[in-house]
Amino acid sequence: MFLFFFATFFLFGYITGTLVFGRHVLSFWVTTILVIFVCMSTLFIFFLVSVCLYNYQYYDFCLILLLDFCSICLTFSCNQFHIFILLLINMIFCFILFYAFYYMYFDMLLGRFMYIFWIFALCMNFFILAHDFLTAYCGWELLGLFSFFLISYFWYRFFALKYGFKAFFISKVGDVLLILIFSIISSMNGYSLITFQYINHLCMDYYYISALVWLVVVCASTKSTQ
Repeated sequence: MFLFFFATFFLFGYITGTLVFGRHVLSFWVTTILVIFVCMSTLFIFFLVSVCLYNYQYYDFCLILLLDFCSICLTFSCNQFHIFILLLINMIFCFILFYAFYYMYFDMLLGRFMYIFWIFALCMNFFILAHDFLTAYCGWELLGLFSFFLISYFWYRFFALKYGFKAFFISKVGDVLLILIFSIISSMNGYSLITFQYINHLCMDYYYISALVWLVVVCASTKSTQ
């Protein structure tokens, strides 16, 4: 139902904007940017009202796998801190988008760049709202994939493609370490859902904590290439 209303609103806004601005290619992108901005603002207002009323929101999106010894699902949470980070990140994305639009206006592949950039922005929002470790990992992997597409956007240039692959393969080292961390914590939690609240109250041996902190630091160093 939400996707239906979103698609209807997007189509209505696009047709209205085209009638107002005309059918020039500039009107297409201006209309698209304005409609997406209004949709994101509406989503922010929804989250903000929910957080103001209940102080904390938890969304169980879908259950992927349920076994006797483990459960895999995608969960999201939202509070005041998430609202602030989302607002800040998406404001930066909008500024980058307007700058890129005017800077790359005569680029023939502008449409592809816009699509990749918006999917990257959605993946960033997906990652910020993640409630458990698995959801955050899925968002982080999507960020790594689309950051590779953005870095190697000018694929016909050797250095752009070279540094894109370099960032991609270095980030895979961080992925291996992240999976190792996930496996260690999951084994201590009985192979069930690992939330960030559980990690805050996790009681472990000093040597395990030291090893996990070291793995997190190395993982963050490799993933920072994105």
